[in-house]
Amino acid sequence: PPPEQRAAPAPTTPAGQGAPPSGVYTVGKISGSHYMVLGKLEFQGSNYRGLSGTTWHPYRIEGGNNIVFTGGLRGMPDGWRITEARYVGGDTQGRPVVVIYYETGRSRDRMDAIRE
Repeated sequence: PPPEQRAAPAPTTPAGQGAPPSGVYTVGKISGSHYMVLGKLEFQGSNYRGLSGTTWHPYRIEGGNNIVFTGGLRGMPDGWRITEARYVGGDTQGRPVVVIYYETGRSRDRMDAIRE
């Protein structure tokens, strides 16, 4: 009989680590072979503003350490909808990173917010 074939595991969302450190984060994503900067996201205590917004909004941490942006993210391209966001700790250089997953009409993708 042929060997058992297993489906590839589904991609996993990194575990969240609670509230992100305060500061200004550059938000970007890889698109094809290009890195696309989408704007700035600023956290201060339990409030945030961004990507192009100047008004502060509170955020909250829910189950699974998911960050809920109560005022959305102004400046996101039309048709993009945030599904999850998590502070995942530092990158290889120790800079804090928030991973933001979103859906478009066609797919699910992610953008990273890296503290400056």
